[in-house]
Amino acid sequence: MSEAERGAGTVLIIGVIAAVMLVALAVFSLSDRMYCVARAQAAADFSALAGAETLRVRGPDSACEQAEILATRNGADMDTCAIAGSHVRVGVSLHTHLGIRVPAHADAGPEDDPP
Repeated sequence: MSEAERGAGTVLIIGVIAAVMLVALAVFSLSDRMYCVARAQAAADFSALAGAETLRVRGPDSACEQAEILATRNGADMDTCAIAGSHVRVGVSLHTHLGIRVPAHADAGPEDDPP
């Protein structure tokens, strides 16, 4: 081995380790976002259902309040809540571990009374 080749293996190993870490970070980022998208949609669905049931039972005054309670319990922030006839439409958002905002929307109400 000549003096010019000395340490070439170390540089190669550092490059391989850096590439593996970059791929791991990309996979973590993607999986975190996918997990948060599913959680945000579930929170929106549950919030809309809770709001629609509250609208049916107690009326429009507390429907969005109940929807916000469910959003918060599911780790989401309520962005919007609107009552359209007998339907409740909500928009929520979650933040990933990397600080990315993930929005989700849902609509719930009686099937025989479309919005």
